[in-house]
Amino acid sequence: MTNPVDFRNYFHFCEFFERSRDIKMASRYFFDLHNGDGATRDEDGLELSTRESVTREVTRILLDVVQDEIGEQPNGAISVVVRDDKGRAVSMANLTFSNSWFEDEIGD
Repeated sequence: MTNPVDFRNYFHFCEFFERSRDIKMASRYFFDLHNGDGATRDEDGLELSTRESVTREVTRILLDVVQDEIGEQPNGAISVVVRDDKGRAVSMANLTFSNSWFEDEIGD
């Protein structure tokens, strides 16, 4: 004798399956820094699951570099190239900084 099918569990499974299809699996991304000192290749990477989280990480890196390095120079340019787990470049962000002083019009 076979057991009757419990459709409630089947429907819960289908509902879970539909929701899980919208969840993106995390991928490893690598963030290579290019600045006045040359290129620094990221060998560790981070597991991230959305483009937004990759963008947040790129922004964090750029701001950290600006605080640490650009303040010592009047001009600078920084790039972050993002690679996926297959080594393909998938994104690039650039930041350019320039600070110019105007001549003091008031004599000493």
